[in-house]
Amino acid sequence: MNGIKNHPAHAIYRSTLSHFNKSLKKLVGVERLAHLELREKINQVTRDYNRARKKKTALEFKNFADLLNLDQVIRYEKSQRGEINKRMIKAREDKLLNQELSATNNNLTLAIAPSSQHQGNITGARFPKGTWALTFDDGPRVKTTTMILDLLEEYGQRADFFWTAQNALKFPALVFRAKHMGMTLANHSYTHFNLPKADAPRLVYEIDQSTTDLEQLYNRKVDFFRLPYGAGMRKPTIRHKITENQMMHVFWNVDGLDWQDKNPASILKRMTLQMKRQGKGIILLHDIHLQSAKAARLLLEYIQEKNRINPDSLRLQTLPEIVDNLNENGEN
Repeated sequence: MNGIKNHPAHAIYRSTLSHFNKSLKKLVGVERLAHLELREKINQVTRDYNRARKKKTALEFKNFADLLNLDQVIRYEKSQRGEINKRMIKAREDKLLNQELSATNNNLTLAIAPSSQHQGNITGARFPKGTWALTFDDGPRVKTTTMILDLLEEYGQRADFFWTAQNALKFPALVFRAKHMGMTLANHSYTHFNLPKADAPRLVYEIDQSTTDLEQLYNRKVDFFRLPYGAGMRKPTIRHKITENQMMHVFWNVDGLDWQDKNPASILKRMTLQMKRQGKGIILLHDIHLQSAKAARLLLEYIQEKNRINPDSLRLQTLPEIVDNLNENGEN
C-alpha cells in the first residue's frame, strides 16, 4: 500500500482541486456556491484517501481509487456544471420576474398594450385579487388537448392556449373546436426554439412567420405571445419583434412544473400553494402531457370547491377579458 500516493487517481485529485481553487477566485453568487460544494466533495475524497494510507485499508483505498477514476471525475464535474446552469437560469428568471413585478407596480397607470417596455409584458401582478388566467403551452396534441377541452366544457370554463405553429397546423379540427368554445388562441413560436440562441432569420421564422401562419389558421388576430421557456425577455431584438407583430408577451407567476412531475396530485399542491401566496395571476400548464390534463381537472375541482365555500373567491377569466377590463376601468 506504500504506492498509493503514486496512484494516477491521486494526480487527478490534485489537478482537479487546483483547477477549482483557481476558478473560485473568479466566481460569484450561485456558481461560486456550486463550486464550493464540489471542492468540499473533493476534500472529502482526499480525507478518505489519507485515512486509507494510514490504516492501509484496501477497501477504503479501492473506494477512493474508484471514485477518482478519471471518467467519474469528469462525469461528476459535468453534472455539477449542469446543476450550476440550472441554478443560474432559475436565479436569473427569479430576478427578472421580480424586476418586472416591481416595474409593473411602479407603472400602474400605463395601459396594457403591445410594447417592448413593462406594459407589454403581462405577469399577472396587475390583476384584481382572486383573478386567474389558466394557460396551456406547447400543444395542440390530439389526446391531451381533447381531454382538456372536454374538461373545460364540463366545468363551463375557458382558458388561453399558447400553441406552436408547427403543432397547430397539424390539427385544424382541434383549433376550430377551441376557437368556437371561446378559448384564447395565442402564439408560442413556430417550433419552440430557444429564441436567445436564434439569429435574425430564425427570429423572423419563429415570431413573424408563426404569427402570419397562426392568424391565417385561427382566422383572427393573435394578441398574445409567450416565449419558449420564458427565455429572451431582456433581449431587445426579441421584445421588439413581438411588439412589431402587435402582440403582448405573457409570463406566469404560478408554475405547475407539470412537464417534469408525473404526479397530478403534487402538481395541484404546487399550484395551490403558489396561488395562495400570489393571490392573483397566471397559471402555467401544458396541454401535451397526460398528467397535465389530470392536474387541470383537480385544479378545476379545487376552484369549484373554494367558490362553493366562498363564492367568487377564485375567478378564471381569459387574458383578453382581463386586459380589456383593466384598461377600460383604468385599474392597470
